[in-house]
Amino acid sequence: MKYVTKRTGLPLALVTLGIVMAVVGIIFSTVARPSPEVNASLAGTDAPYIMTHEGVLDLFESDATITATAEDDSPIVIAVGRSTDISAWLDGAAYVEIVGLSSWTELKINEETATSDDTQPGSPATSDMWVRTETGTGSVSLTQPHGSSDLSVIIATDGDNPAPAVTITWQRSVSVAWAVTLIAVGAVLALLGLTLAWQFHRSSKNRDPERRKRELEAQRRLDTPVKETIEATAGGKTVKFPSRRALREARERGEAEVVVEGRKFDTGLIPVVEKVREVDEAELPGQALDTSAGDGETPDKDERTDDSENQSNGDVAADETAAIPLAEEEEQPSDSVSETASDLPDDGEDAEEDETK
Repeated sequence: MKYVTKRTGLPLALVTLGIVMAVVGIIFSTVARPSPEVNASLAGTDAPYIMTHEGVLDLFESDATITATAEDDSPIVIAVGRSTDISAWLDGAAYVEIVGLSSWTELKINEETATSDDTQPGSPATSDMWVRTETGTGSVSLTQPHGSSDLSVIIATDGDNPAPAVTITWQRSVSVAWAVTLIAVGAVLALLGLTLAWQFHRSSKNRDPERRKRELEAQRRLDTPVKETIEATAGGKTVKFPSRRALREARERGEAEVVVEGRKFDTGLIPVVEKVREVDEAELPGQALDTSAGDGETPDKDERTDDSENQSNGDVAADETAAIPLAEEEEQPSDSVSETASDLPDDGEDAEEDETK
């Protein structure tokens, strides 16, 4: 199992990771790609004037398009002027200042309340302080080129009614380089995983040609019909012998011989020597001694006990034990003969007795 995991787990992980990275990169470069256009809006306010803070128009590296929309086709004016001039013109009046973005779709504002009871300045369209002016009814748009960091915009209707809704649009640069990199890295990982899988598969096929050969040989043997005997002709007579496979199968079954047409053939089975069981004293050979030899001496009980202990140690010990009584039997006649010989007079003693007489 470990070998299988090592061989297949790494390529599978690389291919899966590569595919996931490539898919994420494709999604973020197409469907989920951020919009290059930023549209931030201010829905409406009760103040009669709206102005932008200095630098708001240059938040992005593109031109800014200001669009004002009023209800009931009210008159609208959008004027571009220096920030200091607009602030001076609105001095003491109530207005809303756009200071930035609170999100990608909403403008961030600060509200300024009126500090004087004097009459409102009126409509910005009547002033000659502005750099550019756009007027209309219902909806008016003005595009301010990038690089106007010291300029601001004032938006109003007639100076008495609430200011119109405002939307500022910029174009931004959306880079998908990271998504392209993600796709490229994912493709490389997937390709590497496929290459490793192919290499592992190839090496596993060629890893052990001999084993593959043995497997094919074993399969061929399984597909080949079994021949139990082999026929050989000698001198016009046909003789049957057991096949090698028959001998091997018989040997595996523990059979020492195979019989073919009444003839026995050795299978080459190695004999297994079993442990010699303990032999009873009565079963020891040579217990019945020949009483006709000598004076009928028999080994005592201690000697028979020693012989029984030697018999239990193995076949060789049993043979030696069996030889002990036989040896004693052989020694008994020699003892009788020696006793008989001792009763006979020595030739030298007889001669001395004769001379004494």
